[in-house]
Amino acid sequence: MNLPNRPATIGYWLAFALAGLLGIAFGWRTNEVTAFTDDWTSAQWGPAAAWVAGFLTFGAVSVSLWQALEARKKNAKDALAAEERSRKEAERHAEQLHDANTRLENELTAQRNAEQLRLIPPIWPAVDKIVDSAERTLSLADETKNFLKLDQHIPDQHRITQRKRAEHIASLARDRQHAVESMIMPAALLVSEPDTMASIQRVWALTNSLQFNIHVSLNKSKAFDWPNDPENSESNITALLNELSSERQQMFVSAREKIAELPPIPGNLFIPLSRYEADS
Repeated sequence: MNLPNRPATIGYWLAFALAGLLGIAFGWRTNEVTAFTDDWTSAQWGPAAAWVAGFLTFGAVSVSLWQALEARKKNAKDALAAEERSRKEAERHAEQLHDANTRLENELTAQRNAEQLRLIPPIWPAVDKIVDSAERTLSLADETKNFLKLDQHIPDQHRITQRKRAEHIASLARDRQHAVESMIMPAALLVSEPDTMASIQRVWALTNSLQFNIHVSLNKSKAFDWPNDPENSESNITALLNELSSERQQMFVSAREKIAELPPIPGNLFIPLSRYEADS
């Protein structure tokens, strides 16, 4: 049942009052010959019980209308309170959902960063091994050059030994370059930080260049032939080794500051390339 609004309630009161007045005006009993000119008697006024009943009825209706109006006000107030509670609950839920999403994103970011950091260190032991092959190549080249300076006649046995040494170093260098590739590929797939990714790409390019120059230098050592070498593979190898050392430092700094989000280390931190014993 819909409760009447305030203007309708006022109309009900006016209609009720008008009905009461009409009842008083026309509620008397006329004589045998109906006439409006006769004086009112007790017959027109009616018994006292009827007046009491009328007043009680009037009071009951008044109370009912007042209660209906108050109930409507209370319902409207309760509806506003419920709406306010619903709004606050929705805001609280949205805030909790936002906080939960933020925590989840932070956890996922931390996991991704940890996975990226895990893939970077294994690159350098593999790089160190090909660096060892490069240093062996330089050592063999120096021995060959010194031998050529001392004696132009080279015994066959020495040629055979030199060739075997060069082939062994070349074989190790190829295997070690493959090892570098196997370490770099997972990092290249997962590392998303731009500076660290650029450093990984440069390391891959440097090791490829190093492998090429190792191959050129070893071929000269095997042949005991040192022609005019405009590229000077041994100088290239030395320069590439220096660049790899610098790139290692750069990758360390990028991973620490950009992925791990740690503060910079004061001063210049130089991490030398590790040395490995010769493979059997």
